[in-house]
Amino acid sequence: MANLDFGHSETTIDATNVAKLTQLFQVPLADAPDGAPVALSDVMTPMGVRDLVYVVGQHGLLTAFDGKSGVTVWHVTFAATGYSNSAPAIDPNRQFIYVNTADGMIHKLQVGDGTEIKSTGWPVPNGGGKPSGQLAIGTDKSGVSYLYAQNNGHGHTTVVNLATGSAHIFNLACSDMPDMMAPAGCDSGANPWARSAVFIAELQRAFVGTGTNDGSGQWAAGKIWRTSWVALPPDGHTTMMAGGGYPLDSYTPADWSAVVKGDHDTSVGGLIPLPTGYSSKYPHLALQPGKDGNVRLLNVANMSGQGGPGHLGGELQQIPLNMGLLRSWGAVWIHPASHAAWIFIGGAKGLGSVTVDLDPAGNPMLTPRWTKPNGWTTAPFIANGILYATNNAGERTVNADPHLIQAIDPGTGNLLWSGTVGEHHWSSPIMVNGILYMADGNSGGCDVANGNPNCTPAGNTGHLTAWSLK
Repeated sequence: MANLDFGHSETTIDATNVAKLTQLFQVPLADAPDGAPVALSDVMTPMGVRDLVYVVGQHGLLTAFDGKSGVTVWHVTFAATGYSNSAPAIDPNRQFIYVNTADGMIHKLQVGDGTEIKSTGWPVPNGGGKPSGQLAIGTDKSGVSYLYAQNNGHGHTTVVNLATGSAHIFNLACSDMPDMMAPAGCDSGANPWARSAVFIAELQRAFVGTGTNDGSGQWAAGKIWRTSWVALPPDGHTTMMAGGGYPLDSYTPADWSAVVKGDHDTSVGGLIPLPTGYSSKYPHLALQPGKDGNVRLLNVANMSGQGGPGHLGGELQQIPLNMGLLRSWGAVWIHPASHAAWIFIGGAKGLGSVTVDLDPAGNPMLTPRWTKPNGWTTAPFIANGILYATNNAGERTVNADPHLIQAIDPGTGNLLWSGTVGEHHWSSPIMVNGILYMADGNSGGCDVANGNPNCTPAGNTGHLTAWSLK
């Protein structure tokens, strides 16, 4: 996976000193973000070599901040006509940063000074519609890297070869019409609502999750992949069979019709892979939280259990987490003593945890553990044995208080430290080089004027805040 390690390699902060975290800086944002920042160390910039933190606002402002002082190193504004839920990605070669913006394009810029690349196919059209989910990058066995960008509207994933700028388009709402931007007559419901595509290198597959959009519509194998996960080849091409367009594999709950009718998107909580080989019987496991409040355990090497795409059901287990809507991703932690996999999932009612327990034959079973009912919680992450998460997020963040970033003991749920942040929709924290970062703001694009007074209006202001041990 790319850009999903929000702090697993950190060693500076641990349980003995996390309570000493102190605010390092806080700087204003002129465009509120709706995703996580990304960071890169030792970048040559016009100001010299700096550690940079990049934040993209929902209206198209990309800013590179000095990661130690918060000083703006450079910024670029794209003329967005709508708003975005997306977040950037950094090229594996450390030379370029990519953003999917609401101006209809996917952009490639130099990391050091923000110069945009306008050659070899760049910028790449994204087909319009709201950019949704963080960008992700995967590299195939031959060493070619691909960017996975998702857009709502007609519902499609654009997969871009980073070297050539060429692209394949998998149309989630009309996969029988591949490599076309918003083809005529395309169903509009199978939108990629999950927080990000997920690339699993061992399987050489990119996984994309879709929602229901409006509580109506159909699922049809080979055409409409509503409330499903599809597994694409690294380059994102569509396999045509008997007039239909197919991914390599797929998962759709057997009760998809009821899920759609209830507008209970089952894929929006993301796909959370366990370490490869955790189970000897199912070496490729992943958890999949949903808006229906359930957590599903999938064998992502064979999602339906029937050896290919277009089938229904097949999850190994499904349990309720009792934390309300689950649509903000999760984190995995291997307990140092028991070696059990713990998974932490943010929901509308707070933060929940489950373990994946194994019997001697390697059969997995989900077991609920502690819960922390402290308000809507966005994408948690683990760094050096500490769980970090932010609360009182989501559509109702404008009415919630306090907004906190928290450091938590993953085994018990006990609070170790907390800091104050501002209103935020889906934005979430990262940790790099012993510094904890959170970009907040009243993002989300909810239209209060049209009858939803409790949701978050799309705002233009926020903060980038950093904490460290100083």
